[in-house]
Amino acid sequence: MMQTIKLLILVLILSVIAPNILLSQNSDDYMTGVQLVRQSQFEEAYKIFSRLYSSNPNNFPVFDQLVNTLISLKRYEEAISITSGKLNKNYSDIVLATKLAELYHLNGNVDLAYETWKLALEANINSLQAFRYIGENMIYRREHEKAIEIYLQARRNFNNPTLFFSEITNSYVALGQREEAVKTLIAVMSSSPGNGAYVLRQIINFDDAQITELAILEINDKVNERLIAGPEYAAYHEVLIGLLMEGKYYRRALSTAKRYESQAENGVWPIFSLANRLQSQQEYELANEALSYYIEQPEHQLLARSLENRALLFITWSKYLKDYNLDFGSTIDDLNSKALNDLNKLISEHKNYQRIIEVLSLKTELILDTSGDIELASTLVQEIKSNSRNEDHEIISEYLEGRIQMAQGSHSMARINFTRSNRLARTGEMAEKTRYYLALNDFYAGDFEFSSIQMRALERLSTSYYANDALKLRVWMREGMQQETPTEELKQFSQARFLFDTHKKSDAVSLLLPLITSPEGTPLKGESILMASIFLKSGHANLIFDLLTITLSTYQGPLAERLNWEKVRLADGIYSNDTSITLTENQFTQELAQWVSSQITNDATRLTVDASNSVRMDVNDLTTMYEDMLNKYPNGFYATSARQRLTDLNSKAL
Repeated sequence: MMQTIKLLILVLILSVIAPNILLSQNSDDYMTGVQLVRQSQFEEAYKIFSRLYSSNPNNFPVFDQLVNTLISLKRYEEAISITSGKLNKNYSDIVLATKLAELYHLNGNVDLAYETWKLALEANINSLQAFRYIGENMIYRREHEKAIEIYLQARRNFNNPTLFFSEITNSYVALGQREEAVKTLIAVMSSSPGNGAYVLRQIINFDDAQITELAILEINDKVNERLIAGPEYAAYHEVLIGLLMEGKYYRRALSTAKRYESQAENGVWPIFSLANRLQSQQEYELANEALSYYIEQPEHQLLARSLENRALLFITWSKYLKDYNLDFGSTIDDLNSKALNDLNKLISEHKNYQRIIEVLSLKTELILDTSGDIELASTLVQEIKSNSRNEDHEIISEYLEGRIQMAQGSHSMARINFTRSNRLARTGEMAEKTRYYLALNDFYAGDFEFSSIQMRALERLSTSYYANDALKLRVWMREGMQQETPTEELKQFSQARFLFDTHKKSDAVSLLLPLITSPEGTPLKGESILMASIFLKSGHANLIFDLLTITLSTYQGPLAERLNWEKVRLADGIYSNDTSITLTENQFTQELAQWVSSQITNDATRLTVDASNSVRMDVNDLTTMYEDMLNKYPNGFYATSARQRLTDLNSKAL
């Protein structure tokens, strides 16, 4: 009796263990087969999957691997036989049915593929997902016409004219039927205006100028047919404005926005929204026109906000001209004056404006950046403090206090203020801004190690507005360090940079003279030349032109491009404005002129000066300079600006 019980227990244990052992073995074999497929050893993988499938025909992963291996071996007939047998005419199994259709198509049996897709759809006629699955399978096999038929049938079956509009449009584009693609998308807006944003995104994603043009024409016709505002009217206009912006038809976009706003219900402000988009495209004149539309209406509810935005526009515009060295006249100063006028008007006439603290802050920064009037800036900060209502306002006031302390050379106090502001802000634009000014303040103070630490956080934020400024600081310090120790040149340069940025430009350039006239390879010599060029170019055109000419050949990379651009723009300023030489008698300009003369061995490199003491620049010479720069730096930072200016010069020549 005991022996019988032991035998039964042994049988029971084996009955439990044996399947697990077999399952484990099969699992190992399956993974081996997958690994062989990855190694493109399809024949060996086929043997494994065929054996596994024979022992367990209900295991779908094994079946799928087996069929895919046969496809890789181009043994389509065998794959069809296995799949057809497994399907057993059960076309309601959408996965197996479409797999069979795909195999027929691969084998060249296109009619059988069509028939299989048809039978699968008929067996699942009430399933929207079946239409989607079969359509995707057809598109995968590049049967775009058949896919369109399937999607259109789904629209009829489910009484929804917007179903699969994205898939239908993509298929029309794949077939080269752009007009049908555009008509499909526009029809969606007629049936479902809320899909306007999706329609716009899809047209833009095609990245096809012809489709964009067709869509603009079609939608413009639709807009002209409707004179009454409503959801459809709004959708057409919003998409049309987006397409015009995408096609760079900026003035037409503004005209369309004005027409739309004249018919839109109150609270819809397409012109205001467009102003920001125009500014982001550097279309500053049109952005100004858009914001002025509200400013010229005394009772308009967006008047105050438009004044603030226009002031910011003028400041951004002036910074753009400065960064790209596009102004040799007084445009930058004029723009900053206009910004100040708008801010003053806003402060005096709209005292209850909800963003008055931000306006006062903007004015304070503008004062510090343009005139450096510390007394006025301090008065504005006190006004901000007295009207402060929340933590955001405290962040602003601490930051501005830091700016004032930094401008006065009180770097320790500035660090305290910037740190407070940064800790309060934690994240966001003000956190990034204060982090940058902490780095800049330490740079001015000669504390390069701490400046570097502050910059690391900013450099990781590639989308930060201040990332490029931080990179510029990093470049200066990298060039001025030797074995992680700051050189005397770096210390000298940081002092000069502080003087220059606090409106003591003459003192800054005088301090840099030893660097400018130093031997080739001296750290920060090129950056020092750039700083001197910015200050001296308007009154000492010939001197700076010659200075750039003799130093350009010694530099490479971005700095060489920047120096080259400075020289070309200087030549352009001479050509455009007939710049006169008005040398100011002081020691550093005389010393610089003597040094430049001693370095020039070929008079042909000098600028021509006529009897009236005016510098001359021929348009052909200027054109050649722009062309040479584009040849050297076809994808450089200034390439777009150079091409635009070259186009303007060629147009004038015609």
